[in-house]
Amino acid sequence: MSTEHESFPSSGSLLELLKLRGEVAALQRDTSDPTAIAARELVDKVNKLKERLEEMPNAKIPEMQFLTDKDWLSAANGNLNTDMDYRRALSKLRSIAQGEFVAQLKPALNQYLQANNGQFPTDLSQLQPYFAAPMDDAILQRWEVTTQATVPSIGVGPNGMMITETAAVDDIFDTRDVVSSDGTGQADFLNSEERNVLPSVYKNYEAANGGQEPTNMSQMLPYATTPEQQSTVQKMILRASLNK
Repeated sequence: MSTEHESFPSSGSLLELLKLRGEVAALQRDTSDPTAIAARELVDKVNKLKERLEEMPNAKIPEMQFLTDKDWLSAANGNLNTDMDYRRALSKLRSIAQGEFVAQLKPALNQYLQANNGQFPTDLSQLQPYFAAPMDDAILQRWEVTTQATVPSIGVGPNGMMITETAAVDDIFDTRDVVSSDGTGQADFLNSEERNVLPSVYKNYEAANGGQEPTNMSQMLPYATTPEQQSTVQKMILRASLNK
């Protein structure tokens, strides 16, 4: 398995300039150089994103303590005009932060497995002695030890166990990371929910439509008979509309 993270799409020269606060200050005073203008606009976006995060404390996760200036630049490098733009950017920021934690979690898990004859932990607190530095309990409480059935789209080791987040902050946009004895992976929370909640809805639709698969999620609504199924379909319709 492998974890996918988007790379920062700006030029290497811009990144180098932005790494040094003194350079950024100099660029912000330059009103003619295109690189200076781009740098200034990106720094302004970072500031706006930080302001929005302060206004939305529920969008924060404790893993954000690992974020670097480059991470903030990457998350802010896009449109920030609408509420949905901010939701996407904050979701990306959380994904980056989770990835930073996973980079510390995987070695800790490997060491635990080696010390316990390959036995998977039953609780995240068991990994605490194996982190390079003490891990914030608030972070560990956001994650759980569970089975592959929680995220069936991602394969795990022979023991069938994984570590993943307990819940999404924004279940329309957020991704979830998976760590197992075999490696790491990433999946959308909503896609995981679809796999767990909607199989019978797809089956009923196809039975009523000559085996045809739906071409639009709104076609699924009449076949979603439980509140959970209806909620999942509605969320998928919303995300599809936002991706147009």
